[in-house]
Amino acid sequence: MIGTRILAYDKISSTNELLKSSKLSLPSGSVVWALEQTSGRGRFGRYWHSPKGGLWFSVLFKHRTRSVQLHYYVILFSVTIVKFLQKLKIEAKVKWPNDIYAKNRKLAGVLAEGKTHGESAEIIVGVGMNVNNEIPPELREKAVNLKELVGHEMSLATVLDEVISQANSLYLRYMVKDKQRYLVRIWKRHQLFTPGSKLRVRVGLEEEKEAVLIDVEPNMLVLDFGRGPEKCTSVEVVHWEVAA
Repeated sequence: MIGTRILAYDKISSTNELLKSSKLSLPSGSVVWALEQTSGRGRFGRYWHSPKGGLWFSVLFKHRTRSVQLHYYVILFSVTIVKFLQKLKIEAKVKWPNDIYAKNRKLAGVLAEGKTHGESAEIIVGVGMNVNNEIPPELREKAVNLKELVGHEMSLATVLDEVISQANSLYLRYMVKDKQRYLVRIWKRHQLFTPGSKLRVRVGLEEEKEAVLIDVEPNMLVLDFGRGPEKCTSVEVVHWEVAA
């Protein structure tokens, strides 16, 4: 069960890092929630601005096997946030692989990390969502908060509770019963990019390239750089024109 134990902090470096380094014997499903992070991280280790007013939390999952696929946990929480927003009459899209967009601006992000202990594994999923926190002027064209979308401030505790409840429902329905393929179908219906979209991407450390999207998969984009389909995993989409 997600939320079996919730540890709340006013200010820490990173909820993910606390769980990764924790000497506490926490049960699977434990949540670490911070009102402020000083060293929050996103994809590629980038700094994630995590001031007061936003929702910053991480969830611990424990498994008795090492063969756990991280991308399913990113999908789980991406779908969770999309469904939570639907209840607020907000249409949201998933920007592959781990960002949630509303009104073409970034609202939330998900980061999953794993570590092994012998034959067992731990998965730590970090979630960051702009709720009541002010968006810096230089980011207002690219980012949005929930307060702007709904027209008023929201209780962080209430948002956390509803997101955890939604995540737990999806987890029990699809992950525990080994029906991830159905969760992936839901996730694919909410993709920001559709086949035929024109993308500008950065592959690894290479320069930016133009490509046409062929398909979105949980752990890769299938792109056409003019030479036919290519499967790309370590890729970042920096600009896009969504196909009609």
